[in-house]
Amino acid sequence: MFVYICCAGGMSSSLFCIRMVTALNEMYPALKVTSAHLDTVMSKETTYRDKYDLILVYGGVDVISPENAFEFNQFIDVILIAPQVAYLLPLKQVVLKEYPIIVKLIDKKIFGTMAGARASSDLLDELVDLDLERSYLSAAMIATKNADKNIELLLTGLDRKGDVAKQLVHSFESMGLRVVQEKYGLENLYQFQPQGDYDIRLLFGYNHMLSIEDMPKVSRRIDGLIYLESPL
Repeated sequence: MFVYICCAGGMSSSLFCIRMVTALNEMYPALKVTSAHLDTVMSKETTYRDKYDLILVYGGVDVISPENAFEFNQFIDVILIAPQVAYLLPLKQVVLKEYPIIVKLIDKKIFGTMAGARASSDLLDELVDLDLERSYLSAAMIATKNADKNIELLLTGLDRKGDVAKQLVHSFESMGLRVVQEKYGLENLYQFQPQGDYDIRLLFGYNHMLSIEDMPKVSRRIDGLIYLESPL
């Protein structure tokens, strides 16, 4: 199990993980536990998964964003947020609402103690409960994740206010489809909050706005790309 423990600064979460690993190893010798920074774990995920039963991953809370939600879902099972940044808990839960990742606040006693049998036992018991909760959530989401899939199209090199775009929108609407139009941006792509129901979402941008690094994130949200080498 990969547990991501985060707070405002990396030092507090790092110290917490290190001390908890020491305590857990003393109490449960058969349990293979370790801790590492998020970047290290992401680069060697398979190695950690094969070698350990529980990996406490530490890092900052700001890294949890809509653009990175998919990556977190790939290997993180539970995200525990330190009491110092408890006010961010609702926001991070919204960011990850489409994924079966449990996001909860670390108990003040556990985080404050940072060591000892009481803290280790409480943490392990909580992780067992969270793993069961995550398994239930994963099963529930499989059936409903794609139940209501809207179409999102990215149009690059097409003037949003031009005649071609207007004709395209009119054509969709004449079919009875509800169309939403907006300017393309990676942040807008992931943080979209529709005011009402829609069938097709058109995002207008320019070719220079698409980078190779962003393509994996773009492709997870976009159903189709209309790419024009020069504006019509």
